[in-house]
Amino acid sequence: LLGNAEDEVWSLAKSVRGWGRIRAIFQLAGTAHGDIKAWLLREGWNNSIMIEESAYFCAIQGNLLNALHAVDPDLPLLDGAGEILSALVNGGPAEDMRDYPDGAEASRLYVRHAAAAPSLLRRYRHVKAISDFAQGDPPSEWSAEIRWDIRTNASLYLGRAEWRELVAEGLRSSDRQ
Repeated sequence: LLGNAEDEVWSLAKSVRGWGRIRAIFQLAGTAHGDIKAWLLREGWNNSIMIEESAYFCAIQGNLLNALHAVDPDLPLLDGAGEILSALVNGGPAEDMRDYPDGAEASRLYVRHAAAAPSLLRRYRHVKAISDFAQGDPPSEWSAEIRWDIRTNASLYLGRAEWRELVAEGLRSSDRQ
């Protein structure tokens, strides 16, 4: 009944949280709209219930792998990708990393980009989760080469000297996150 229902649903999705956001983004399945795909990867997954509920959908519908093939992805994309991939690694009530066909390559690209990005505690958590998953018992599609690449780049990022000061600064902060 609406002139452009996809834009209206997207507008609704941006203005709600929780199950409202989850249900609204699922109505965007199959979108060809580049701005919607970009939003799914940068913000669409954030729903206040569990990121795991929408991570797979956002990775698939937003074409996460294609976005991570960028030479120099913007930091909101990098941080959104980290949230999505971490949620997929964590697993949960919805599809997880074992269901995501591009999981190995997307994880490899994410960790490579993170290794070249500024230090951020949230990114540390994402890189660590992906690295632990890759070194654990990942699906068979996660070749030894991909796991080695993840481990190597994760070591570069996780081994930075500034983490001690960033953690101390974070603990002094009034921000509970």
